[in-house]
Amino acid sequence: FFISHPTDGTYYNFELNCIGTLLAAKRRSRNDADMFGPEELSRIIRHTTLERKEYEENGSIYCWSNAIAIPFDLMGMDATALPASARANFYKCADKAAHPHYLSWNRIEIPSPDFHRPDFFGELVF
Repeated sequence: FFISHPTDGTYYNFELNCIGTLLAAKRRSRNDADMFGPEELSRIIRHTTLERKEYEENGSIYCWSNAIAIPFDLMGMDATALPASARANFYKCADKAAHPHYLSWNRIEIPSPDFHRPDFFGELVF
């Protein structure tokens, strides 16, 4: 999940794998980021249907789901005074899978996958 800060030109990204491991950051660009530390990450509620262990790609099919709850302040917003909308995008990335594939909620009009593109975020209405 990627979402633009409502006023300062930055964006946040929250990347979650199938067992709930999370990476999150406030970014000015793909390479210029303030990574979230353990305290910030601990405030994000995560639930996954898979056990937290290593899985090998062996031809087995796993059906799984994730749920995540991110406090608004970790996205630079005041929950008591939300903006009318925000620019965001949702992604599914399996670039290291046996069969790499990508999916996005809002279309990205460039030749190769790049999710760090706020110029292609869609509008979320609160």
